[in-house]
Amino acid sequence: MTRPPAKPGGRFPRLREFRQEILTGPRAGALGRSLQPSETLDVTHISGIGAGQRPKRVLVADDDADVCALLELVLAPLAHVTTVHDAEAALSLLATQPAYDAIVSDFMLPGINGVEFVERVRRDKHVASVPILMISGHGEINVGARARAAGVDAFLDKPFTLTQLRATIRKLLLPRVRFA
Repeated sequence: MTRPPAKPGGRFPRLREFRQEILTGPRAGALGRSLQPSETLDVTHISGIGAGQRPKRVLVADDDADVCALLELVLAPLAHVTTVHDAEAALSLLATQPAYDAIVSDFMLPGINGVEFVERVRRDKHVASVPILMISGHGEINVGARARAAGVDAFLDKPFTLTQLRATIRKLLLPRVRFA
């Protein structure tokens, strides 16, 4: 998928440097070589996936290319991350590949907003039980309440810390016990 061009300066001006450091810097040394930007890293040994288990998968829907890149970097040790830039693309993926373990959605998406996206996901019996984290930099007080009323499992206001993000996603990826 092609990313939309980042806004000049972007929300995360040092993201490109941080990404390059992750791919080729001292942290990449643990892999024994540098990663190429287009290469996928097998993280099953990091995320605690046992033999015979499939890796966790997270779908990210955010129209900001910088936020998508940041979420990909931060969540890579926890799951395989797929990013899309609008709710329609996310719904299309969920219809054809419903095996996602969690969804991260921005509140403000082009076309269908995040709340409508969550409502549509919750109405689809194939993906209705997938945990959803909504993130927002909107600033309105009632955004979190609207998101929860639509059916999100967790909500984070931007700016959030990377620790908050990781902890929230870890909770969403935990196995859930269903009672009949």
